[in-house]
Amino acid sequence: MKSLADLKIQLFADGADKAGILDLYAKPYIKGLTTNPSLMKKAGIKDYEAFAKDILQTVTAKPISLEVFSDEFSEMRRQAAKIKSWGANVYVKIPITNSRGESSLPLIRDLGACRVGWELIDPARYSYWGNRRAVVVQFSRGCPHQCTYCGQRLFWRQWRHRDPVAFAAEIAWLHRTHG
Repeated sequence: MKSLADLKIQLFADGADKAGILDLYAKPYIKGLTTNPSLMKKAGIKDYEAFAKDILQTVTAKPISLEVFSDEFSEMRRQAAKIKSWGANVYVKIPITNSRGESSLPLIRDLGACRVGWELIDPARYSYWGNRRAVVVQFSRGCPHQCTYCGQRLFWRQWRHRDPVAFAAEIAWLHRTHG
């Protein structure tokens, strides 16, 4: 039987109990943490920001995902920027719909506004093209053409791209960091 160290997956713990979060944070097999407003509400937490910032005093060496809590998309965008500013290890979750069932896709479509969390993966474990070490970096998404042989047309018809300068900086960082 394999041990936890042999798993080829990363385990992220989900919760809203401070003691439980900090206990899981100390475990080497937990690679990151996540919480959300629903869990916090169930746990009786009244001040989302104070709770999150308190947790972030200890949770500094592993990624943690925090979710926006507004139903209004303009407020979600503002909250996302604010929450991200709380720490370099903070990743912001935006729900796919708000509580009224309205799609959040217009808010999350801008690829250039999103930073890729490369530190969440181990690039050495990925290989392409003859088992050479490589990762795939996405510059654009979508295609306006309706080619019958391509599955892309089923998902993303509108073509959009990331900022070329930011994209080049990301590739340079990957090369400096991972060779």
